[in-house]
Amino acid sequence: MKAKLLTIYFLFLITAVAFGQTYSYNLKTVKALVQTSNGNEYRTLNTYQGPYRFAFEAPNDPQIKKLFTLLLPGQNIAPGQSWYGLLQDSGYIEKDGVIYKKSIYYFTKNNERVMVMISNDYSRIIIFNNDDTIWEFTNQQ
Repeated sequence: MKAKLLTIYFLFLITAVAFGQTYSYNLKTVKALVQTSNGNEYRTLNTYQGPYRFAFEAPNDPQIKKLFTLLLPGQNIAPGQSWYGLLQDSGYIEKDGVIYKKSIYYFTKNNERVMVMISNDYSRIIIFNNDDTIWEFTNQQ
């Protein structure tokens, strides 16, 4: 009986590890689109210290290709939390010498589509919100 429970636990652990990955960031920069005399420009509104975590999952449901949950400092994954579900990959883009995968995600908190750019090595994640703000998550050097 003990061996069966250990085997089931081991299989559950392998499944969880195989389909999930968590990335941590210690800095969140919030920028907003501001109208200036030179036109519209993104300006930094505030910076926040983390740790912020992104828990990525590839669910078994074929309707959902990939999803992630943004965990604020002190927060853990819990039922009913809002999450981002991948709708469409939109190719790659280069910004400041870094290559990002550009995708459209559905954000369940406000039922909106957002653009998300994730660097190839997951060292940066940028979320373009519909309220003209940008959240940029990085690890401070």
